[in-house]
Amino acid sequence: MAIEKSIFSLINTNAIVINEQADVIFGSTQIMNAGVDVNTLPKIIFYKNSIEPYDTKGTTGLMSGRSTLDLATIKIDIFSNNAIQMDRLGMAVRNALDRYSGTIAGCEVQSIRYTNESNEFSFDNGISGKGWFMITQYYDARFVPQYS
Repeated sequence: MAIEKSIFSLINTNAIVINEQADVIFGSTQIMNAGVDVNTLPKIIFYKNSIEPYDTKGTTGLMSGRSTLDLATIKIDIFSNNAIQMDRLGMAVRNALDRYSGTIAGCEVQSIRYTNESNEFSFDNGISGKGWFMITQYYDARFVPQYS
C-alpha cells in the first residue's frame, strides 16, 4: 500500500490536476465503484497492476532474506470528456511521476519510470450522446517495501 500512497500524493498535489479538478482514485475496490460517468469527469484512476520482489536472499548482512527493493507496475487511467483536457492531464501525471525519486508519504521510492501509453475514445449513446476520452499510462516504480 505504501507505493500507492506515494503515487496518490504525487498526482493529487500536481498543480494542473488540481486546476482541472480531477478526482484521483486508487485501489481496485474503488475502481469497481467509481465507474465512468461523463457527468463527473475528469477522473484519474490508478492501481498497482503487479509487483516483482528482488531476490536478496544470501546477501551479506541480510538475515531475513526478504526483498529490500520491489518493482511495482502501476496502471493509470485518465478520463475526460474532451481530448485537450485528457492530453493536459496525461502530461501532468507523466510530469509528476516520470523519473521521480525520493521519499513521499512515508515510502522510499528509488525511481518511477514511464513505460507505455495508449489512447481511447468511447461513445456513450445513453448519456446525451456524449462520450469520453481515456489515456492509459504504465509506470514501473522501484521502492523499498515496508514490513510492519
